[in-house]
Amino acid sequence: MHRSEEIVINTGPIIAITAALGSLDTLQMYRRVWVPWAVCQEILAGGPSGFAVAEFRAAHWLQTESTPLEIAPILVNSLDQGEAAVIQLALDKNIQTVCIDEAAEAALVHVMAAHRPRARVCGQFGGGKDVLPTDVLHPRPLPVGIRILAFHGEG
Repeated sequence: MHRSEEIVINTGPIIAITAALGSLDTLQMYRRVWVPWAVCQEILAGGPSGFAVAEFRAAHWLQTESTPLEIAPILVNSLDQGEAAVIQLALDKNIQTVCIDEAAEAALVHVMAAHRPRARVCGQFGGGKDVLPTDVLHPRPLPVGIRILAFHGEG
């Protein structure tokens, strides 16, 4: 089973994984877990007592970006700020795997079709049920509504 060495994660999955598992440690199966600046800001907006803030801060192994990204207009116009930053960071660093909310998937597929027409978006539905062909599988069931998606192919 192939596992991506790097993943970029959005706010919703950070909160859902923390709620379901009590920590973000399950993400350590990846060599690097990237968190864009916009996602960091969304998590930390809850203040020190906000949900998932302590767990997020405790995960010192996360690769958190310290500055905002320049985001392509198609992403800004199609996705919310955190989702757009996740996809832009993945594109900038050539990272093929992202973790997003299920609700963002349709917009992501549309954006990827426009940006990388030959790319194939694959994923795993929370709870372990494959809904698209994938070789990126998570060894533990994910919280419902969380998607691990991979981009295969060139743009």
